[in-house]
Order: sequence, then structure tokens, then C-alpha cells
Amino acid sequence: MTNLQTFNQDMTRLLSKQQTAERLGISISTLDRLMNANKINFVRVSLRRICFRTEDITEYELRNSNSLEANGTHENESVLAA
Repeated sequence: MTNLQTFNQDMTRLLSKQQTAERLGISISTLDRLMNANKINFVRVSLRRICFRTEDITEYELRNSNSLEANGTHENESVLAA
């Protein structure tokens, strides 16, 4: 597989901030707070564009679903408390 093919495959697995926020059921400002707190991985595609790999989003969801089940806390509440 060439570098271009690998790059194209990776690009198909990237989501925008809007798409990621929608998938997680949170606002973009909450997603920004998660990024600033290094709680979710992201890829800086250019100076202005940030994307999220689907694998990183899934990892975040799994990590938080486990901790939320243990706490009995709603996801948005835990983000704001952090």
C-alpha cells in the first residue's frame, strides 16, 4: 500500500468537530474543553482545522462509559466537573 492510499484511508476515518460533538452528544464548546484538558485525542489537519479519528472517539466513549457506569454520572456532568 502506498503512502497516498494510507493517507486516503485515514482521511475517511476522520470526523470534524461538529460530527464528533454530535456523535458524543455534547456541544462544540464542551468538546473544546475536552481537547484543552487532553481528555480526547485529535489531529490538527491545518492551522485552523482539527479532526478526530474514529478510533480515538471510540476509545474516549469506552473509557467514559466505564467510568460513568461506576459513578452513576451523566457524561455531560462529568465533563463539566473535570
